Formats: sequence, C-alpha cells, structure tokens
Amino acid sequence: MEVNKIKFHKSVCGVDFLMNMLYLNEFGEQYFADDLYSTDYFEIIFLDKAEGIVRLNNTEIELKDSMVLFISAHEKRKWKINRDRFEGRSLIFQEDFLNEFFADKYFSLRLHYFYQLNYVSAIYINDSDTDKLCDMLAEIKSELNNSKYDSGHIIRSLLYYILMKLNRIYANEFNLTAESPQNNYAYEFRRLLEVNIRDNQRVDDYAGMIGISRISLNKAVQKQFNLSAGKLIKQRLSQEIQNELLFTDHTIAEISDMLSFSEPNHMIRFFKTLNNITPTAFRTENRR
Repeated sequence: MEVNKIKFHKSVCGVDFLMNMLYLNEFGEQYFADDLYSTDYFEIIFLDKAEGIVRLNNTEIELKDSMVLFISAHEKRKWKINRDRFEGRSLIFQEDFLNEFFADKYFSLRLHYFYQLNYVSAIYINDSDTDKLCDMLAEIKSELNNSKYDSGHIIRSLLYYILMKLNRIYANEFNLTAESPQNNYAYEFRRLLEVNIRDNQRVDDYAGMIGISRISLNKAVQKQFNLSAGKLIKQRLSQEIQNELLFTDHTIAEISDMLSFSEPNHMIRFFKTLNNITPTAFRTENRR
C-alpha cells in the first residue's frame, strides 16, 4: 500500500516563511478525499463546522463543530467527511520553521498536542477563545499576504500566543504539566526517539546518545511526561508496528526484521502484551 506525501511549498505564501494559514475551502479537492496520505508539515485545523471522521495513524477521531485538530508531520491520515458541513481554517508549518523561528530546537516537542501517544489529538475550545484565536489567524493571513519589513515580528508574536494558548488548554484538558522543564533531557529523548526507534529500543541506548546515566534519563522523562523512558519506548515502538500493519503490505517477518526484533515471535509477543491482540488480528480488524 503506497502512502502519498504532500510537501510544503513556500511559493504558496509568496513570502520567506515555512508556514501559512489557509481556509479549508482553499485546499484542493484531493486534500480531503478518501485517500491515505501524509504531509511533511504540522497542521492545526480549527473547525467551525464538521461532520465525519479522520483517521490519524491508527486512531479514529469523530469530527465535530468547534473542534481543534492537531496533526503532526508525517502522520498518516484518511478523511471521511461531509464536504457540505466542513468549514474552518488551517495553520500549517514545518518543524524547522518553529524551532528556528523561536530559537529553540525542542519547541515543537514542548507542545503537548504533537507527537502524542496517550491522548486524542483534538480538543474543544470555548467561543471566546475561538473568536480571539481566529482573529489572530486572520491577522497572520493578512501579514503573509501583505508582507512588510516588520511582518516577521508580528507573525512571531501572534503565532507564539496561539501555540502556547492551545498548549495550555490541551494541558488543562488532559491534566498534563504546562510548566517549563528544569532541563532538556526529556525533550532530547523524545527527539531521538522519533529518529531512532527502528534501530534503538533500550533506555541505555538513548542515555548514551544524550550522555547521561539511565537513572538520570528516567528521572527527567518521568518528571516531564509522567511515564518512564522504557514505557515511552514501548509505546512508540508499538505505534511503529501498527503503522506498518495498517499502511504497508510487509509481512510480519519483514516488519520484525525492519524494527530490529531478533525473530518474529518476539515482536508478536511484544505487540500482544501491549495491545491484547496479535499483529495479524490487528491488521485484519483495522485494515480498511
């Protein structure tokens, strides 16, 4: 099964920013067609009206009015929507843009709603917050369309407020910490996990990459994410297996080899322990 990838085109904006704000009716028909695809950029979709379902990796989310949907870069998606009741706007940006724009290489990882493994990637926001955020999105759109010498500063301030306000709402919704970390070890671990999960599945591997002890890494990760480093590795590895089962035609043996299991039975036991279902049964029940 081939997964199409949509890439960000800076020329769409007409300015030197790897971000944009688009109304949903500005997207082409193929964007919300019933086809599986991914993008190389992050997306926050503010839904005024919505009816249908979106599948993000292996999770289905029922779309409703006043919902904000968060989609991480390279996350596989598939839409089943009523186009007559689908209105809103989308804020899109590449990870490098965020990290460089705010001079923080962990910025995107500090946002709870991206790279989320434990909670749904969507929230509802009240009318007051919706109106304020949408006004700010419209102002960003205006600055992008009519760029001036100081547009970068204005866009930066508006975008920072929007992202952090949503992070606070998301954190409150799921009782997550919104405090600044005392160090960046936990975020460096999450960054490395996204890059190395197929080849490295031990806490010691990541502690060595960061240059700290296993105990120090576990302490930092537990404090920031309320989960041990080992638990996060298992969750992320399970997600990688699920993606292979759902979106490729690789055999169980091939997936096991690609994800560095010594033999297929080890992967089958690992997957069943975490998901209470065998990989084959999971593929049969969820592949559509």
